[in-house]
Formats: sequence, structure tokens, C-alpha cells
Amino acid sequence: DLRFREKYAEEMVEELPDAEVLNGAKHTLELLPDEKDAVDDTM
Repeated sequence: DLRFREKYAEEMVEELPDAEVLNGAKHTLELLPDEKDAVDDTM
């Protein structure tokens, strides 16, 4: 659900540095929810 992904992206933005906000949101919208673990590994 795109709305769920947008909500998740907004939550991620709060955890990411400003420099990664746009990239993090983009990747979250493009990737499947399962990819969340891969994103968490970079933090």
C-alpha cells in the first residue's frame, strides 16, 4: 500500500540525518517492506 510506505518513509526520515532524508524516503518508497532490514543495517 503506497500510503503505508509513505507513512513508513516519514517515520524513517525522523531517524535519518538530513543528508540521507531524501535518499532514505526514495528508497523506502521504491523498496518492499522486507528491504527495511537492509536499510537498518546502514544505520
